[in-house]
Amino acid sequence: MHKLADFTHHNARIVIALTVLFVVVAAIVGSPVVNTLSNGGYSDPHSQSEVAARALVRATGTASDPDIEVLAPRSDVAHVADVVRRVPGVARVQSPLDAADPSTLVSRDGTRALVMAFLDPNLSGNDQDAAARDVQDRLRNEPGVIVGGPQLTFDRIDSELSSDLPRIEIVAFSILLLLSLIAFRGLVAALLPLFVGAVAVAGSLLVMRALSQVTTLSVYSLNLVTGLGLGLAIDYSLFVVFRYREELHRRGHCPDALRVTLATAGRTVCFSSITVTLALLSLLVFPQKELSSMGIAAAVVTTLAAAAALVPLGAMLALLGPRVNALAPHLLHRARERAARPSTDGHWYRLATAVMHRAVPVALGCAALLLCIGLPVTQLNLGSIDSRALPAGAPPRTLDQIVASDFAAQPDTPYVVLARAPDDAGPALAAYASRLDRLPGAAAVTGPQRIDDGLWRIDVLGSATALSHAGQQLVASIRGAPAPYPVESTGTAAEQYDLHASLKSHTVIAFAWLAVTTILVLFLMTGSVVLPIKSLIMNLLTLSGAFGILVLVFQDGHLEGLLDFTSTGSLEQTNMIILAIIAFGLSTDYGVFLLARIKEAHDGGASNNEAVAIGLERSGRVVTAAAVLFCAAIGSLIVSDLVFLKEFGLGAALAVFIDATIIRALLVPALMALLGRANWWAPGPLRRLVYRAWAHGLAEEPAERTPPSAPLEPIDPTDEPAPAVPAAK
Repeated sequence: MHKLADFTHHNARIVIALTVLFVVVAAIVGSPVVNTLSNGGYSDPHSQSEVAARALVRATGTASDPDIEVLAPRSDVAHVADVVRRVPGVARVQSPLDAADPSTLVSRDGTRALVMAFLDPNLSGNDQDAAARDVQDRLRNEPGVIVGGPQLTFDRIDSELSSDLPRIEIVAFSILLLLSLIAFRGLVAALLPLFVGAVAVAGSLLVMRALSQVTTLSVYSLNLVTGLGLGLAIDYSLFVVFRYREELHRRGHCPDALRVTLATAGRTVCFSSITVTLALLSLLVFPQKELSSMGIAAAVVTTLAAAAALVPLGAMLALLGPRVNALAPHLLHRARERAARPSTDGHWYRLATAVMHRAVPVALGCAALLLCIGLPVTQLNLGSIDSRALPAGAPPRTLDQIVASDFAAQPDTPYVVLARAPDDAGPALAAYASRLDRLPGAAAVTGPQRIDDGLWRIDVLGSATALSHAGQQLVASIRGAPAPYPVESTGTAAEQYDLHASLKSHTVIAFAWLAVTTILVLFLMTGSVVLPIKSLIMNLLTLSGAFGILVLVFQDGHLEGLLDFTSTGSLEQTNMIILAIIAFGLSTDYGVFLLARIKEAHDGGASNNEAVAIGLERSGRVVTAAAVLFCAAIGSLIVSDLVFLKEFGLGAALAVFIDATIIRALLVPALMALLGRANWWAPGPLRRLVYRAWAHGLAEEPAERTPPSAPLEPIDPTDEPAPAVPAAK
């Protein structure tokens, strides 16, 4: 780190010029990545439903479920079907006029009928969207006609995202600019995170553009890159700038100030980015492209944010020197001066001391509170995005509500059973179909129908919607029913069933990866095996608390009026996995900030309790500022019209708030006081590993600050002070 600091300090202008050139080129070359991103990738390609779906498309040329649905007066069915049939890209149309069982496509009162259109599966996503909009436009002025279906549902969700996010970003940016001015205590310093964020986001777009040539990336990964890039840029900039101000106060404007800043705060940023990156890479264990691509994008932006906080930001600090404090209101100027001076009577020091004097009741109280908050997570119900994510009154949502309530069966989401059987298997399969018709939740069965050599089709229509609990139970019943020949099932309900099973099994692997990598990296940073395990437990308490509140609010429907949403009775499952892993990574991130200052004080000779108090005093305001800024940015998603964005925004803000308050300010100091010297324990053979990993190499603190008028002594870059001896004994 010393060599990097010396190079950056002596070549600051060159570094800044190259960085600006990189940002411009990366933004120009990387921006077209928007046109290459996909809005698919939600399924496990090896699941039974996906294998059966591919076989069905090969045999029939269309998928199991319609892409476009039209609800029309029964008297207009022939006209509506004819209009839909003429739309380019529509491969097949099914209506009561040509269905095997016309009654399933007619409402109970006989006044309405459903016309279903199946698009050519070889069309691109953009062409399928265009065909769906064409149907919508042609029937827009038809009285009593409602156009919906999956294609228009997700097209509308994408449109809502496109319209919501700019509005949300304007609100978030305005709040962030004001809060950054307060947190960084000066306008010049407040602009530095934007510089770091621009480097991280532009570089990520460039890398994503390259990755999109060899793999599929989700369109939602772009939103993750911008949000996470800016959030981490703020976190890392806060930590580096605050430490640099301390060193300016001690040493004045000299290369040594930057050397010590990067040797301490810079090294902490490195460890933090490693832990966050490894946490995000756990998404790669999931076979769903949506999740794995988000893991790649998030890991890239995290790495670039850390690199930008070390090199370009270091160069900016070297150029600015004391001017980093410029353009600060007088009130903020005095607060900054107090923050730059080491203190043993600050608010955070006194809080830590008070907590450690009452360690047992504080620890028990915090643990009990978090467990109570997290108790509802035992009733967690996970689901998928459907038309209910749209605002009330959206045509696709209205259509689905009418079909669910007014039709005896759900004809637009059939449970398609494919049987691999010989040509003379008709009677045996007919008997099998009769058994399926008697299953609880089955409303109608059509088939068997031979669709290819050795391949037969049976359609089971459920009485409940495919994503409901009853719909999922019917999938389990169908798959558990004895069959005369090998069978596979597909359709929306089966895809949801398989997705849930896939996510559940791979989540176990992902969290095992999180646990192992977090313990390993924190051990290398602290030299202790106790602190990493404690941090892991703290992270889990943070997650349980945040998810417990999400269950109460969104799954159980509390605060529906205040937050303007309609509960679906579940939380979107892929959204929750991404949220859990990001929240876990951010919790570890804040834990690293705190533990780094505690370890630095402990290595300097402070006792355990004194080190905890000093560490909280020196990092408490940084972690709190970072948490407030992040909550303001991500919490702005709550104003979105899409319920799954509301869930993500509130969940992430809750996790950060709980971690920065109950966990870092109260529970961590209490537990460290209770554990005492045991905090720093590690087996003898492992202590050597940490010696190289976390040797601060601090420059010796001067007894007296050099007056500004005195000449500065040059620093020999090869003059590396001996690293501190690890505290673990």
